[in-house]
Amino acid sequence: MKSWFEDINAETIEGIENLNTSEVTEMEYMFAGCSNLKTLNLDGFDMSKVTNVLGMFRQCTSLTTIYSSQGWDISRSASMFSGCDNLKGAVDFDAGKTNGSMANPYSGYFTMPEHSTEVNVYIKDAQANTDLLKQYVDQWVNIRYSRSLQAKVGSDGDYTPTPYTVCLPYDLNLSAAISSKQCAVYTLAAVTGGEFVFKKVSKTTLAAGTPYVVMVNSGKISLSAKGVKIVTAEPGSSKVYTSVADWQKGSGTTVGNWMGTFDQWDSDEAVAWDAFALKPSNNMWDYFSATGTGSIPAFRAFLSSSSIEQKEYKARYEDW
Repeated sequence: MKSWFEDINAETIEGIENLNTSEVTEMEYMFAGCSNLKTLNLDGFDMSKVTNVLGMFRQCTSLTTIYSSQGWDISRSASMFSGCDNLKGAVDFDAGKTNGSMANPYSGYFTMPEHSTEVNVYIKDAQANTDLLKQYVDQWVNIRYSRSLQAKVGSDGDYTPTPYTVCLPYDLNLSAAISSKQCAVYTLAAVTGGEFVFKKVSKTTLAAGTPYVVMVNSGKISLSAKGVKIVTAEPGSSKVYTSVADWQKGSGTTVGNWMGTFDQWDSDEAVAWDAFALKPSNNMWDYFSATGTGSIPAFRAFLSSSSIEQKEYKARYEDW
């Protein structure tokens, strides 16, 4: 879709929200030079495979509103909003901030669609929420989740970085917390040398159905969100290898799968999945086999592995 609508004179593009973008990788200069364009509804855009939005809205000088309920996290995004002097979303346009970090409705130039904030859904932690999710699946809602992620405070009053496993049924934007280093996000890459080795991920949005560890360095992170969609898919998974090198190349010997659950699991279900879950141990946070973890609450992540023999593993978190 590179330069598809570049330099057109229209004030609006009817039906733009219905475009199927699920296989699109390039949106460079897609709307560049559309100087009469005033509003865009891009709420239906699937950006999962897009890698290039360079200059996407460059010199859209009359553009005031871009509707999207999700943040976009795309590596090639220089000058994405350059010259969009009249654009306003969650914040007013700033000529010094024109790359893809502003492509979100929370702290950027996107505007949350009105339809996405009509329904409030309350999720209670450590309870079965399956029926509740089925009621609202594929709907735009406001999430009020009783769980929050908080850094532990030591006896000296200082924060201690504290890990939490997370797998949510909706996207959660953490750009502000990540940019301020309040937290960092990791995925499990390998189990080697008696350790679970986690690698930091560069994305600032926790994708729905994807398992993560969120390391909270200070304060508290809320898991509530406005204007998000409850996804229809089951939680996803990724392969875990016997070495970080194999994980980086995406091939080699695997030990299991890094997974998430939307359901509340009792100890028998955890054992059936050969689950290793995060539990506190001697003021540290280690990973224990199912026989030691007991139940796994909903919206957590875990390793499913029948091939590793230790019952307890230390965790190592690497930035790269």
